[in-house]
Amino acid sequence: MAVADVYDALVSKRIYKLPMTHEEAMDIIKSESGTHFDPQIVECVVELERTFRNIAQTYSDTEPDSNKQDLLEDIHRRGYLNKILIVEDSRIVRRVMENQFLSIGIDVDVAADGQEGLTKVLTNTYDLVLLDIELPKLNGYQMVEAIKEHGELPVIIAMTATDYSVTLSQLKDMGIAGLILKPVDLERLGTKYAEIMRKKYPEKFLNGER
Repeated sequence: MAVADVYDALVSKRIYKLPMTHEEAMDIIKSESGTHFDPQIVECVVELERTFRNIAQTYSDTEPDSNKQDLLEDIHRRGYLNKILIVEDSRIVRRVMENQFLSIGIDVDVAADGQEGLTKVLTNTYDLVLLDIELPKLNGYQMVEAIKEHGELPVIIAMTATDYSVTLSQLKDMGIAGLILKPVDLERLGTKYAEIMRKKYPEKFLNGER
C-alpha cells in the first residue's frame, strides 16, 4: 500500500503540483528500494508496472473544486515568498514538494541532509526554509544551531511526521518560526506563513503592500 500510495501521488495531477510521467515515478520507486520500500515489494511492482500504468490512466483523479494554494500564490505575488529551501532526506518527499512550489512560480532549492542545508543557507538568501527534523549528517536542531553561529536565522518552519517528538515552545526557543506536519498541506502552510509575515511586517503585510 505504501508503494501504491506513493505511485498515485507522483503520477496524479493536483492543484498544487504537475503530474510526473509513469517512467519518472517508477525511477523514483526503484531508487528507494531497500531504503523507503521493501526490495521484494519493489520487484513485484516492476513486474506489474504495466498494470499500475493502466489503473492510473483508467481511474485518474478529477480536478478538486477548491484551490488551496490561493493564499500562498497571493503571498508570492506580493513579493514575500520568492525563494525557498526544502531540507528533506526523502527523495520522494523532496520531489513532490518541489513540484508543489514550482507550480505556483516559487523558486525552489533542495538539500538532502543537514550539512548540505547548512551550506546552502550560508551561501544563499531564502524567504523560507522548510526543515525536516530527522536528517542525516546534521539533524534539524544541529543545523539551526550551526546557522546561528554564523549569523541571523532565516524564516524556518520545521517539518515532522509526528507532533509528539517536539513542542512548539522548544522550537521557538531555538528561533524556529513554526511547525507543520508532513505531508505538507499548502493551505495550512499558507496560513502559517501569513501569520509569520504579519508579525514580521505588521503594517506593510496587513495593508497588502510589498
